[in-house]
Amino acid sequence: MNLDYYQKFWGEGLQENEVIKRFKETLLKTTRSYDSLVNWEKIRQNVHRFKYEIAILNSLKHAKDLEKELYNILSKYPRVVKVIPLIVAVREENFQILDYYELNSGTVVFQYQEIDFSTPLDHEKRLKIVNFCSKTGILALLKEVNDLFDYLVGVEVGLDSNARKNRSGSFMEQIVNKHLIEIKSELSLKLISQKLFSKVAGFPSHPSLANRKFDYLIMKDKLGVNIEVNAYNVPGSKPQEIVDSYIERSIELKKLGLYFVWITDGPAWLSMDNQLKKAFKEIDFILNLHFVSCGFLKFILRRLLS
Repeated sequence: MNLDYYQKFWGEGLQENEVIKRFKETLLKTTRSYDSLVNWEKIRQNVHRFKYEIAILNSLKHAKDLEKELYNILSKYPRVVKVIPLIVAVREENFQILDYYELNSGTVVFQYQEIDFSTPLDHEKRLKIVNFCSKTGILALLKEVNDLFDYLVGVEVGLDSNARKNRSGSFMEQIVNKHLIEIKSELSLKLISQKLFSKVAGFPSHPSLANRKFDYLIMKDKLGVNIEVNAYNVPGSKPQEIVDSYIERSIELKKLGLYFVWITDGPAWLSMDNQLKKAFKEIDFILNLHFVSCGFLKFILRRLLS
């Protein structure tokens, strides 16, 4: 932590533990917003592109011999195969599955099947897919659900939840971006976003940075500040990895005579005290949105790039 900057902005008597305390006390209670929970447009597109194939699979609800009818459908309408992995929330078109294992003379023997949902479909592939649907319970499901389309909308909502973290980060970036545009204009700075370091003209060359993408790079003449933005609602391995990664990033930039600012927020940091202290110890500037909104980011950039 570059305590001098914090003290000059917040008060000369401010100590490191007080900076961290202030940071934690002003964290967002959540970074979830209404539009970050579910991307309905993406979900509609993912399901609607298979609406005809889904309608065909819906016809199996009243089939007497499900395996035979599915095999026939795969023969006549091979594109139906694209829907099958989605029923079990799998995006891959081709993958291995553990089919069988046994203990044989003290040795465990594993057998695998490769399941391929690509077209065209030959006889063997159709048999494998029918077998897959039987063993995974898809055939039983097709008898139970009233409308596979509605079921798949639910599956897509679940799969989409994996993208919520990115949307929370986008929410943060939108706010920071507004502040940076204002700061850029006021201080006559150059603002670059979402690029590889190696693609920035005039940026000092460094092997470990060349192929890394940054959120923001704000520059004046030969001086530059890399700003990274993210948010975490729940603790876990990802924020821990980010701490180590950004400590290394800060060190690498310093070697080039450049600076690093990390803007992060979210309630996850309240239960990650050790990682937070480690980050503040090794990284000069760590801010949350409250710090940014109070003008601390502008204060830092004015002093670093003057």
